[in-house]
Amino acid sequence: MLLDLEIEEKISVKLSDFEIELAKNDFLTIDGVILAGSFYEGKEIESDCIKVLDDRYQDASLIEINTILTNPVEDVVKSLVTRKSINLEGITRIVGYYSRVSNWNKSKVSELKDRHTGNYAF
Repeated sequence: MLLDLEIEEKISVKLSDFEIELAKNDFLTIDGVILAGSFYEGKEIESDCIKVLDDRYQDASLIEINTILTNPVEDVVKSLVTRKSINLEGITRIVGYYSRVSNWNKSKVSELKDRHTGNYAF
């Protein structure tokens, strides 16, 4: 139970940091959350996202919450400001060796995602 509270606190702090960093740019604003399984502009959303409006271009971007949690907040906001994606290299350790996730097929990536969403409480 204590571990769950610590994780919730870390998630809350990271999302709060994202909101603060985003507020430094007067043309970017958060317009809500879009949950996995819902539809946005005719496409089904696969994971929970935050919708960010960009007043400069009168459009919006969806940022996966997982992206915010697993990357430096400054990099995520910089990507929104510059409108350039930042390539991140996923590396994982399985059975004693490291492997680049970008080399994996869809099935293996799906296994990795399932592993991340597991319940690891004791």
